[in-house]
Amino acid sequence: MLNNLVNPNEFYAVTSTAEGCISDVQKVSVFSGTNEGSISCKNYNFSLSENCNINEFAEYLILNEYNPTYQINVKTLGGKIIENSEIKKYLGQELKYEVNNICSGNTCWGFVKMEDKLPPVLTCPGQSTVYCWDESTLFGEIALFNGAAPGGGFPSGSATPGFSLSPSLGVPVPTVSENCGLTNWKFTDVVTNTVDKCNTLVTRTWLVTDCGGNTATCQQTIIVKQPNWTLAPNALILPVDIILNCGASTVPICPLDDNGVYQAATAGAHLPVIQVAGYAPNQATPIYKCITLGLPSLCNYYTTYTDNEISACGVDCHGNRKVFRTWQILDWCNAVFVTHIQVIKVIDQTAPTAIAKDTVVTTRPWDCTADAYIPDLWELHDDCDLHPTVRLETKDPNVVIYKIGAKWRASGLKCGANTLSWVLRDCCDNERVVDFTVTVYDNTAPIAVAKQDIVISLTPGYDAGGQVDAQAKLFVNSVDNGSYDNCSPVRLEIRRPAGPSCGNLGYQGHNSNRTFRSNPGINVSSSVANGTTVPNFGQNVTWSWGSSGIRDAGVSPTNSNYTITSINVAQGVWYWKDRSTGLTTSNAIGRNFTGSAAVTNWNANASALYNFLDEDGGQYVKFCCEDLTTAGADVDRDGKLDTMFHQVILRVWDDGNKDGCIGCWVLPTTADPYPRQDNYNDTWANVKVDNKVPPVLTYPPNITISCEAPITTNGGTTWLPATANVLTFTGVPTAWSACGVPAVEYKDVVSLNQCKSGTVTRTFRIVGNPGVNCTQIITISSTPNS
Repeated sequence: MLNNLVNPNEFYAVTSTAEGCISDVQKVSVFSGTNEGSISCKNYNFSLSENCNINEFAEYLILNEYNPTYQINVKTLGGKIIENSEIKKYLGQELKYEVNNICSGNTCWGFVKMEDKLPPVLTCPGQSTVYCWDESTLFGEIALFNGAAPGGGFPSGSATPGFSLSPSLGVPVPTVSENCGLTNWKFTDVVTNTVDKCNTLVTRTWLVTDCGGNTATCQQTIIVKQPNWTLAPNALILPVDIILNCGASTVPICPLDDNGVYQAATAGAHLPVIQVAGYAPNQATPIYKCITLGLPSLCNYYTTYTDNEISACGVDCHGNRKVFRTWQILDWCNAVFVTHIQVIKVIDQTAPTAIAKDTVVTTRPWDCTADAYIPDLWELHDDCDLHPTVRLETKDPNVVIYKIGAKWRASGLKCGANTLSWVLRDCCDNERVVDFTVTVYDNTAPIAVAKQDIVISLTPGYDAGGQVDAQAKLFVNSVDNGSYDNCSPVRLEIRRPAGPSCGNLGYQGHNSNRTFRSNPGINVSSSVANGTTVPNFGQNVTWSWGSSGIRDAGVSPTNSNYTITSINVAQGVWYWKDRSTGLTTSNAIGRNFTGSAAVTNWNANASALYNFLDEDGGQYVKFCCEDLTTAGADVDRDGKLDTMFHQVILRVWDDGNKDGCIGCWVLPTTADPYPRQDNYNDTWANVKVDNKVPPVLTYPPNITISCEAPITTNGGTTWLPATANVLTFTGVPTAWSACGVPAVEYKDVVSLNQCKSGTVTRTFRIVGNPGVNCTQIITISSTPNS
């Protein structure tokens, strides 16, 4: 289109480009001239040059018939102005052109037929070679490649179409040079077999048609080759002997990766593979192709196989076998036949698996070993054997493993950690050893054996206030009747569940009869200074006891003036002081330790492991006179407590946690909320308290009195109390016993004449104990006031 003038010295024309029949608008200079004279237009047949540009026609008119002051338009017969890029669509058609004098306005018109008389130049590549397995690419895309140019035509000019607009053919394609663009591009093949009927000659004839209907042809030759694997560097890669895990498929696979490269390590059975080296000129590295089973064959290579199978691990071993595979491979074109035997083992190579959890058992009561059932394995599994075997083993010669029914049992397990082993075995003799630990704790309490019907006699003494009070100590050995433990020596303690202290006082007046020295635990107050109710193991802490604080039974004091200043949890010793008075004695158990300072000196009275309030060490209890008149045990089983009978508790400790200390205990911690303490067992015994110390009775001296003396005699059959107010004149006997002053009674034998003179024989005796008696002779004289 030649229009849209901006100034009279230039006009716009459509010119061709090298991109086919599509053109852009360019600005072209024109020359000014006269605007006078007439003009005339003729009909033209105009052949485009190699540029395929509509401006060539305008330039022709201006240079040959008109001066440059004319404007020229080319239109269709319908009046549409034709752009330069559209000229290929109108080649060979009758078009109308108009010439307009831009100075005078004079115009004329005529008809023109634009034609492309220049044929394309088509150049075929040299002879190409492909291998037979690329035949599908070479011939399979012909229908898609051939046909009319898509999207308005193929490019014009020198180009190599095909790869961007059509499928690849696997070989080079011709190059073409064309002025106005192509409308068609196709080829035809003629296949000629050579003498050996395997290498194939393909004659490919190419035909292109341009926008003007001009055509060009060329011929390309292609050799389709059948490689011979016996010719180096080509090779036939045969399937190798392999071992597969049981249950794996033995169907052969092609061991090539996504890029077609042979991978010898690919899992599974393999097909035979052809290796072709030097795939010149397009391939420098070898090419690999699998010879597939069945039809169609690859390049006239044929393969088949037969299998013979035997059991690999026994008749009943599931999924395990040996396969003897006989391959037969034929290269038909080169008359090569190969027989190959491949051995495939499909066998279980992985031992069974299971989970064995550690377990904890306790010793039996007869000795310091455990005899226990072992928990079953968890999740026993084998890849192939549905029923792998399991046995339990140990390297300890003292441990005996045996089976009771379906349960495994081990005896002779030592106290502490014992390593046992599960041996898992499948039917292919794969074996796995799974170790686990059986920890044996001594959680068995000692056997407490006590004597029964113990009788203890008091011995004369005095209480803390200096008053007469007979007492007796009952030691632990007098109660024990052969207590023992299965794992360790024992330590014995006794206490009385009720009753007085009888002078058995501990620290700060504590009733040591009522507490053991080894305690199975401490009741910790909720007001622990460091903010936790459970001290850390081995930590020294400080807290206060309130008036309602939690304490062990019988522990004094009960008021808030007392503070626990230090505790060694590992050894179980408390340290405390009286906050109101303080303790300054350097060896006092409750001395003032600052804050939570560590205790470095236990002192003689601060024996480790003991409740320091109980200073008898749990080795004895005391009885006293009070026990003669109180009841503390139901000896005759009538439901009533019997006087003079009392109970003692015998506690037997072992070293259950094996820390070398018998009767030790620990507090729980965050890390170990269930610490193992030593074990103890209790039994009891009845004790009858007797006072067998005979009382002492001293009679008053014999006297002579006048018959006029005011005396009272007891000549009857009843014994009367020998009180001082009755016997003041004649004298009072002196009585003493281990448990205080006993009561005395008396009775007289009166022998007087009529003058009331004679004798009175007065007998004194201890009330309730007639065997202790004495006699006073009172002589009565008839002489007055004698």
